[in-house]
Amino acid sequence: MYALHALVRIAPESRAAFVEAASACVARTRDEPGCLDYSCTEDISEPGLFHFVEFWQDVDAFNSHTASPHYTAFTAALADETRIRRAGRGGATFIEGRVLSAEDRAELGLGGKPAAKS
Repeated sequence: MYALHALVRIAPESRAAFVEAASACVARTRDEPGCLDYSCTEDISEPGLFHFVEFWQDVDAFNSHTASPHYTAFTAALADETRIRRAGRGGATFIEGRVLSAEDRAELGLGGKPAAKS
């Protein structure tokens, strides 16, 4: 599994244009092969700070996403300061891992039943 958490800071006057562009990208992305989850939410403690949280089957699925027409249109909209103005730096964190099994979850105290021991 491949995960990404990205931050984008948007100027107040560009919020509506950003939400429109991001909503279109999110809707199409969720239907992509290998997309396990994809969301964009605004931070309740810092208006204008948006969090993208993405989970992909693997890095190849993520790379296919970044070449998709809807994603390239979204990034072009973000790059167009006349359409969407940013309000500071963003950032991204990439994580490669695996989905936890029921046994892993139980061992970590997250619920689930551990496998029966022989």
